[in-house]
Amino acid sequence: MNTDANLKAMNESRPTWISKTLLGCFGYYVLSGIWLLVQPTAIFELSQIPPPNYPWLVQLAGLMTAIFGFVFLVCAKAPKKYVAFIAIGLAAQILLPIFTLTCWILGKIPTAPALSLAVVDTAWAVALGLCVFDILSPRNEHAHD
Repeated sequence: MNTDANLKAMNESRPTWISKTLLGCFGYYVLSGIWLLVQPTAIFELSQIPPPNYPWLVQLAGLMTAIFGFVFLVCAKAPKKYVAFIAIGLAAQILLPIFTLTCWILGKIPTAPALSLAVVDTAWAVALGLCVFDILSPRNEHAHD
């Protein structure tokens, strides 16, 4: 059996670290989205921020978050094929901490929730950035198919 066939068989026989990371994103996004759908005011109460007058907007954000989680589930099965979608997730994870910290600087969010959201989103940004870098790296031309 040639080396390329061995590599492909190895990638098919067990999930790569990239697939595991994307499965983690799936779980995080789906659970976060469900939480926002079921308890749209809970995050505000925990953050000591007055809840919005329209909780359905938070539920809509939860729905979109959960849907994005399922996108990561699909990406986990063929990361190289869906690298563009992973890159979109990376862009979101870069923009979310910037937005959160901007709101904190403007005094719209208390310190504790702003920093915790920024840290979590930055951690996911690093993980997704490493995934995209590894997938697009020329040294892994045949990996992740």
